[in-house]
Amino acid sequence: MICSVVQVKPTNDFKVYVYFNDGKIKLYDMSPFIGKGVFKPLESLDIFVERCTVMNDTLNA
Repeated sequence: MICSVVQVKPTNDFKVYVYFNDGKIKLYDMSPFIGKGVFKPLESLDIFVERCTVMNDTLNA
């Protein structure tokens, strides 16, 4: 079975909890990527928290 993302919950330190359809929950630290390349627009914590959503069964930021 291919896992898909059903929910995401960003934290106040550039981490995000990702909930999968198989019941697993993973915590990803995005801080090493923030402010670099395509992640440049997410350097504001407010924007990071606002933009973390689920789209097409994946984390979209």
